[in-house]
Amino acid sequence: MADKYEAFVHYGPYDKDTIDAMYNVRFCGMPISFLLLDGRKTNTYCHFCASLLTYVIPGSKRVEGKLTVLDGEDHSWVEKDDCVYDTTEVLMWDKDCYYEKDGVLSSFVVSDEEVDKCTKDYLTNPGFNESFVCWIEDLEGSLENNVYRRILREHIDRFKEEIGYDSLVIDQDELNDVRESLASMYSEIAEFKSNNPVMYKRKEDE
Repeated sequence: MADKYEAFVHYGPYDKDTIDAMYNVRFCGMPISFLLLDGRKTNTYCHFCASLLTYVIPGSKRVEGKLTVLDGEDHSWVEKDDCVYDTTEVLMWDKDCYYEKDGVLSSFVVSDEEVDKCTKDYLTNPGFNESFVCWIEDLEGSLENNVYRRILREHIDRFKEEIGYDSLVIDQDELNDVRESLASMYSEIAEFKSNNPVMYKRKEDE
């Protein structure tokens, strides 16, 4: 039987203005679209990713709460009006539906000061060449399977031109260190998903 919540989810939830803004907000020197439009990287980092998303959706707030589907563990998402953006799913939901399906036990709006504290070091860090190269090659290797592949292709090309990608001076040892760090992040995410195979309830129409 059909999932009763299917009508209340929006796949590819970000509009053009939001996506354009993602290019202009930088974390570690890179457009945050490199992170928020790549669902492979957002699981387990809900607090940070939700904080970043509030910078590009005017009037939005990061909300933190405890969810039944996570056995009462803390989770963060972004709310604006009657919509919820969950960066771990890269989806937008009707708020009432989201609260029901995930079993929100409690929630509160995170202060702007806390959001700034969560992201300050990453937003002010200028990044370095090896990180740029590693993330770009990783994104390019997965574009085919990304719903935002056309947009990410545009962002990658713009950023490459901006930083003079073809003439960057690279330390190969440092590049390998960044690759190992990214691989470690993917391993951590895979372990989390393995330990939490059902991230939200699937209630079916009776």
